[in-house]
Amino acid sequence: MNRRCVLILVSFCCLLFARLGLNACSDPMYDETPERAEMLTVETLGEEIHVRGFTPSDEELFRVVILKNGGISELILSGYTYVHDGCWCLWNYEVGGPQTNASTVTAEPEIVEAGDYVFLRCFSRSNDFPLSMVSNITISKTGVIFVSSTLTAYENAPGVTMIAWGWFGLPESIFSGTKAYVNMEGTVHEVDLPLQTEQGGGLFNSGDAKVLWMDFSKQLHGFTMVNQDANLYESSVIWDQRPNGTIFSIEWKQADWGHGSMVKGHVKGAELAIILHGEGGHESVQDMIDLLTDIGKVQSRYGTWYESYKDDGALNLYSQARDYAESARRKISAGDITGAGDDATEALNLFAQAEEAEKTASLTRNIATYGVPVAVIVVIIVLIVMRRRKAKTLPHKSSPNF
Repeated sequence: MNRRCVLILVSFCCLLFARLGLNACSDPMYDETPERAEMLTVETLGEEIHVRGFTPSDEELFRVVILKNGGISELILSGYTYVHDGCWCLWNYEVGGPQTNASTVTAEPEIVEAGDYVFLRCFSRSNDFPLSMVSNITISKTGVIFVSSTLTAYENAPGVTMIAWGWFGLPESIFSGTKAYVNMEGTVHEVDLPLQTEQGGGLFNSGDAKVLWMDFSKQLHGFTMVNQDANLYESSVIWDQRPNGTIFSIEWKQADWGHGSMVKGHVKGAELAIILHGEGGHESVQDMIDLLTDIGKVQSRYGTWYESYKDDGALNLYSQARDYAESARRKISAGDITGAGDDATEALNLFAQAEEAEKTASLTRNIATYGVPVAVIVVIIVLIVMRRRKAKTLPHKSSPNF
């Protein structure tokens, strides 16, 4: 009888621990997702730079193929090309196209292998317009890619019709019949990517609303693009390029159609984070999406408010907030997700303090600007009223009798 009880107890404990282990595996932290690499390698093959992420067993998790001109040629997950042509794209009615095949390298790329991440800086110019490009790309073991790129007019460029940074090649074979998920100003929208089409065209257009992130996923893999500076984009769109092609495209537009002209010295920018993830879609990396979204909000607010606010104390707080946001990005690349979260929280707190400081300073400035003149006018009015009252109360002198 005692032996039977022991066996039952042992069986129950084994079942309990198995259940606990199953639960632990079914709800992983971001650091434990399949897309976190154990090792990164860099290999230059002609005009291509291949950055690979490997598992501890030397299996390739992801590969990012970057051209020396700064365009991302391919994003490969477990051997499948999920997207290609991540880059600037410039149009007009006659010429133009993506940076990957419509630009020329102007200097050899700078490559830094930092262990937990690889940083590349690439230099090129457009083949069709007097525009130069500097592309900064950081690829980390955490499966996060940061893109920070600028487009500068070195001469007047009146012939540019539209400008965008995006992915101009989502294969029909992978994404047709699926859904994209777009967070527009806090609300998530589902966007159907049709299985077939006879006409193609726009599937989603944000208009004036700001897109926080977009996700494109299959059953086992996917990627999420997170906006890192909403001030840089006029709109965000998803296009069905069929039947003329076999792809979908994503465009973060710096200039809508007909508004792409740039004068000499004018600079446009693209700031995006790309999260590579495994099964479970965007929900499997929602914490990372939220963290990067907060960092992006800091950068967006900095660009909007820093130029308009005048109080030195508020400006100092803004600068500190931006430093913390940049620190959070660096810590994500280095794999310190907890530290990155702490820095992002501190950045948001500093922005709240800065906003309050500017409101107080603005009130003080208004009092100084309008309060003193108003006070002077009030004093003058009071003096006039008092003088009139005093004049009424004085006794009238009678005329002498003759």
